[in-house]
Amino acid sequence: MKINKRYLFVVAVIGILMLLAACSSTNDTGEVPDDGSAKIELIVTRDFGIEELFRESISLEKYWTVFDAMDAAVEIATDHGGGFISGINGLESYSDGTKRLDWFYYVNGICADVGPLDYDLVEGDVIWWDYHEWESMDATNSTVIGSYPEPFVHGYRGKPAVITIMSSDENSELAMELKDALLNEGVQSVEISGIDNSMMEDREGPIIVLGQWEELSGYEYLNKLNEAYERNGTYVYYSDQGIDLLSNSSEKVRTLKGGAGSIVSHGDGLGDDCPLWIISGTDMNGLEKAIELLVNDTNKIDSTYSAAVEDSNIIKLPIK
Repeated sequence: MKINKRYLFVVAVIGILMLLAACSSTNDTGEVPDDGSAKIELIVTRDFGIEELFRESISLEKYWTVFDAMDAAVEIATDHGGGFISGINGLESYSDGTKRLDWFYYVNGICADVGPLDYDLVEGDVIWWDYHEWESMDATNSTVIGSYPEPFVHGYRGKPAVITIMSSDENSELAMELKDALLNEGVQSVEISGIDNSMMEDREGPIIVLGQWEELSGYEYLNKLNEAYERNGTYVYYSDQGIDLLSNSSEKVRTLKGGAGSIVSHGDGLGDDCPLWIISGTDMNGLEKAIELLVNDTNKIDSTYSAAVEDSNIIKLPIK
């Protein structure tokens, strides 16, 4: 049978268009209601979230980028041809040759790998800008915990399909509590599995691993990450003495011992949409306190880079 070449061409074009549509980012649809009901949250802080400068829920316009939202809500100064935000409400980037302070922004808890002109917003996104001192890109915080539960709800450039909670059988009840809390927050799907070293290293989606540090330290990936405390951006180091809490320059400032826990997150570079969250403790008491924060007291870690808990005290990290 002779096939019309024009017919084949039309079929091919339709196929290509369908493929492009399927591969398009969910952030690039521009589908925003005209009634102003679509909202995003914009937060501006300094010194790793210690001081809040601005917080507002604003109406999202069609095709808005992070830059558009900032330009509409606050006073900004730009650099590098206008695509880099160097100042917000009069607080500008600073360098004297030894000390550098700049603005860093996070979308749903993930440090962006593109400038604000190149990140398209969708309804529900939480944009957090923080002004702080930094030394090198090796120590940049690729993920933070202070936008919880957004890394698992809206994610980076689209909602994650599945969130995996890893725990031992001993901690299965804690894992189930956390799963229920995530589902109540609007997470699409949560699976619970055993702790898998290779899955943590080659993540295909966001992972939350929980356990006492005595147990977690037996996994090579987690142990190596802990030993890289000077550059992993968590501001926590589990030592033989307990949990060492660190400054922004990774200096040990304080050590927590029995009954202490921590919540930290890690990403493999900027824009990592598959973050690894580690919830741990010096013992079961400390682990339970850390889980309790995420289940019932999430407001206490709002705009926080990492956190430790001792007794009823929440310690925001890094320590200044």
